[in-house]
Amino acid sequence: MAVTGFLRVGFSRFWRFIFHTVWGIFLSLFPWIGLLAISPLVVLFSIYSIWWTYKNHWRPKLRRKFGRSKFSDARDDEGNLLCDRCAAIDLETAFQPRQPGEHLEHGRFLLHLNPSREWPIEECRFCQLLEASRVDESWYSDSRGYDLVSTPISQSVWDDRSGSRITEHVEAVVLNAVHSGSSNRGWVSMSPTWQKHVKGVIGVTNSSPPDQHHPFHMRDMRGPRADFDHVRGWIELCCGFHDECRLLHQGNSMPLRLIDCETRRLLVAQEGMEYAALSYVLGSTTGSGHTEFANVLPDDIPKVLIDAMEVAQQLQTRWLWIDQYCINQFDEVEFQSELSRMHLIYQGAKFTIIAAVGDATQGLLGTSSTPRAQNQVQSSLLYQGKRLSLSLPSPRTRVANSIWMTRGWTYQEAALSRRCIYFTQQEIYFECRIATWRESISEPVEWIDPSTKQIFKPSHGFPEHVDLYTARNLSYPNDALNAFRGVLKHLISQSQRTPLLHHWGVEIYPLNDRPGQYAPDLLWSHYSESTLSSARVDPELRRRSAFPSWSWLGWNKRTGLFYASFYSSLRIMAQCWAETKHGSLISFDSEENVRFMTQTVDDFSTILHVEAPVLDMVVSTTHGNRLEIRGYPDEEVIITNPWMSTDMVLDHCMGVVVGMEGPVQAIVGNNQGPRAYILLVEQQVNGLCRRIGLAKCYGLEPLIDYVPRTKLRLG
Repeated sequence: MAVTGFLRVGFSRFWRFIFHTVWGIFLSLFPWIGLLAISPLVVLFSIYSIWWTYKNHWRPKLRRKFGRSKFSDARDDEGNLLCDRCAAIDLETAFQPRQPGEHLEHGRFLLHLNPSREWPIEECRFCQLLEASRVDESWYSDSRGYDLVSTPISQSVWDDRSGSRITEHVEAVVLNAVHSGSSNRGWVSMSPTWQKHVKGVIGVTNSSPPDQHHPFHMRDMRGPRADFDHVRGWIELCCGFHDECRLLHQGNSMPLRLIDCETRRLLVAQEGMEYAALSYVLGSTTGSGHTEFANVLPDDIPKVLIDAMEVAQQLQTRWLWIDQYCINQFDEVEFQSELSRMHLIYQGAKFTIIAAVGDATQGLLGTSSTPRAQNQVQSSLLYQGKRLSLSLPSPRTRVANSIWMTRGWTYQEAALSRRCIYFTQQEIYFECRIATWRESISEPVEWIDPSTKQIFKPSHGFPEHVDLYTARNLSYPNDALNAFRGVLKHLISQSQRTPLLHHWGVEIYPLNDRPGQYAPDLLWSHYSESTLSSARVDPELRRRSAFPSWSWLGWNKRTGLFYASFYSSLRIMAQCWAETKHGSLISFDSEENVRFMTQTVDDFSTILHVEAPVLDMVVSTTHGNRLEIRGYPDEEVIITNPWMSTDMVLDHCMGVVVGMEGPVQAIVGNNQGPRAYILLVEQQVNGLCRRIGLAKCYGLEPLIDYVPRTKLRLG
């Protein structure tokens, strides 16, 4: 036993000695082992750093100092040195019109701008001009560099015989730099996708009237004043170009009053007076805001109004209409009457002046009292007897990014106007129903059909108008309907065959499954960030208490509407009645009733009576974007729209089954079967129900006949 114990203890101590010895050796050698492991990476990183520094810093310096000279004796016509590459460009060939057999939509290859030659060269003004015209590399980057191409100009014009736009090609070209393709010979493709990312084009600036065969040219924009003679020519051409722009809207399109730009007095409008309208952002400080209505303008009118009167006179128009001064804001009857005729007033205007820079205090750039900045220099170069100028940044982009574009009231002012004159920071941009013009370019030239480039398209339907309008902001929530009333009136008057029918802004559709009856679109939804796709709360959502929650007018969020084709495929489960201010109910069971609701929406209360299958729902404990149906524990409803603002925390709600999909089986992921579209509502203390969201449910069709129908009052 003693021997066995001794051996056991000795054996244990022996292995402990071996382990500690080996472990100690390993710990001593570990730093050296790690160093040997990472040393190749350190060496490779050092080599890469040295190579990158040489390539991007030292090699260009060494080439400029010791390499082949990049400058020849060539100079432009103003005495500036040109690099040898730019000096070799033959402008006669570059601006030569297209030849027979050449593709009209392509550009002619002129020169390869190799990045290994450090293009652009800082000292060469031609290089800088070309670099400013290149395709934006944030969209596409290629180490093969750029190609200089000359691209034929095309424009879309109206053909009276065919009744549509056709593309004409002007005998002129522009230059710009595009990313090198697989081949640098022949013609270089200029697809519409690339055209959208071109910063600018280089054209010939012509100060004198162009010849008949080459009408296109750039215009010099370096002066402080706008060229109102040029703008006047657009209006005259637009007025005589096509009946769509030439004919005034039929009916009483004259406003009640107009401003005389010469005397600054307000006069009663008479038939036949040609007037301009003004659209601008009011701003926080725009004069006294007149405490009572007067027939003469106050002394402290905003700067934009002073400039607008000058513009109207420069464009041979004596009369000007501005809602703030031409409508008696203290007479409610007159105020509502003029609001209901807003579409006629803007359509009847000869043109609408739009202040797309800042608010009313900043005026209209290019007028005598608000000149353009002196440091606004258009990139240009005088070479081989030609003044080459770079087109200015797209004015549409500047308008889209302006404060004016974010305001709710300004939407209908531009959407209803037949001609819009946008005053941007650098130039004037003009839109009519059939063409677009820029002050910096002589002709209404576009690479793509101008109808696709217009900011406000006359072909917009009701869903598109709501989508664009609800993306804007209102200083006063109660203005939501008034700021859109002109668009509603326009769509009602323009849709003779299929008139717009609506109740509190919610479109009303005829039902296929119940002929002769109608249903309001209660299934609209708000646009939300992708991060809110599975959330119950949208922190940006706010209620407008003056409008019903079941209407998109009752919320401050951008809204998407369904089209008639969507409702034609649904089996509508809900029946609705509108409540007048006197408490009587009018059903949606006839076109006569629905037309009456459309024309006299102000005579109705904001309450909608609905009878439909109603589900009792509780919030799912496992999924934040789902609701469980009481009585049907195996069924879950998926919330498809954030259902409440941050001031509400609910653990249950009611689901109003508005519609079911048709017999066609819908298969989405693991869900199979027709979808039920459900309006989520919560009951308030006064017995009214408030809409809080939208949801859908699969597999509810076998149970729908057993769900009790309930009458609710939505407010």
